[in-house]
Amino acid sequence: MPANNRLLIAGLIIVAIIAVAAAAYFYTKAQQAPPAQAEKTKIVIWYPDELGIKPKYVDKAAQELRKKYPDIEVEVKRFKMPPGQFFDKLVLALASGEGPDVIHVPGDRIPQLASAGFIVPLDDYVNNWPDWNNFFESVREATKYKGHVYSVPMALDTRFMFYRKDHFRAAGLPVPWSPKNWDDIVAAAKTLKSKGVTEYPLVIYAGRQGKGATSDTGFMMLLCGAGGKIYDPEEGKWIVKSQAILDVLRFYKRIYVDEKLVDPQILTTPKPWTAMRNRFIEGGISILVEGAWVPGGWIKSKGKEYVYKVMGYTPMPGERGGYAAVGGLGMVWAVTSQSKHPEIAFEFIKIISKLDYNVHFNLEDPHPSPRKDAVNHPDYQANKYLVDATKTLQWACFLPNDPDWGKVKEAINTMTEWVVTGEKSPEQAMNDFADLMKYIVGPDKIKTLPVKG
Repeated sequence: MPANNRLLIAGLIIVAIIAVAAAAYFYTKAQQAPPAQAEKTKIVIWYPDELGIKPKYVDKAAQELRKKYPDIEVEVKRFKMPPGQFFDKLVLALASGEGPDVIHVPGDRIPQLASAGFIVPLDDYVNNWPDWNNFFESVREATKYKGHVYSVPMALDTRFMFYRKDHFRAAGLPVPWSPKNWDDIVAAAKTLKSKGVTEYPLVIYAGRQGKGATSDTGFMMLLCGAGGKIYDPEEGKWIVKSQAILDVLRFYKRIYVDEKLVDPQILTTPKPWTAMRNRFIEGGISILVEGAWVPGGWIKSKGKEYVYKVMGYTPMPGERGGYAAVGGLGMVWAVTSQSKHPEIAFEFIKIISKLDYNVHFNLEDPHPSPRKDAVNHPDYQANKYLVDATKTLQWACFLPNDPDWGKVKEAINTMTEWVVTGEKSPEQAMNDFADLMKYIVGPDKIKTLPVKG
């Protein structure tokens, strides 16, 4: 055998010996190493809170979860920041695969999270949860996105028509006030103006500066009262022309342009909702369509005795009768798709959604409860205003549950501004809105309904 072949064979034998020795070494070390401990089950809960009201409820619910599952680690993380800022931080964490198990987010962000696959449907969990039947049917429907439940609300948004009782008495108007239709609203406002009580007695938000106050509280309250919708969830299409939309725009023209009952400064004032709320409680406005949560701020600044002395409230009447209210899901609980234990994550949501937790949280941070049995709770019954606000949910129209709602709102605000500034007629504004929507959501996602004229 040639010498170089012998050297090659010898080298291969040496390599094989080294490999066998290395394998034996690492096998021995593995045998000597302590066995790896099983990773402890962990549930992580994230929520935003600036005011400091929620922590005691969240912490108490987390402690109850620990007692139910003593072998589970429960980590609660509070973020002292606005919900919008928290949402941005949350999305970054979810996108990087470092998200928590349970999250508390604005209800109108659920479609975005669901579309991105960041949260899981809760249908199986709520269907086996008896307490779910204690939530208003309208609320249960509002939590659905593309036919599936994705969240459980903690406190809801609804709207009222507030009025100054002292102004009404000064103008010779009845207190309590119970308008039956839109004509009654106009009649009262005209009386207040003619009597010199307030120059601009009425506020129903319009225009682009109003942002959500215009779309959610102004336009949608009127549209609900006109018996219309802006979105068809069954077809997944936006309604861009209808008799109800035209009726709303004509009413806007009536109160802003024809009768001049609303201060045009709403269209130019930054954050007009803040300015108008302050003007109402200071006596500069007589009638204000606003969120049912707003009196909480007035009470903090003026005191409960003063607020209930001067503030009256009534459900918003429909165009020709009945009542209207726009409901919002507020902040909701959801389970992320990154949770390794979604069934245990949902147990936390069940706990914090218990009647007693829900009632006392909503009493402390006044919002209508999503639970219809809350109105029978003795502590809840002691707060007549909150009971009345909760009852409005029986006729509530909830805001659209679609990822495009944020863009559509801007188009709605623009449409109202065209009308209240006199730039366009209601008919032309609606037609231009329909054209604008083709570019915003696409021509395949809009529909029109018959308009009588």
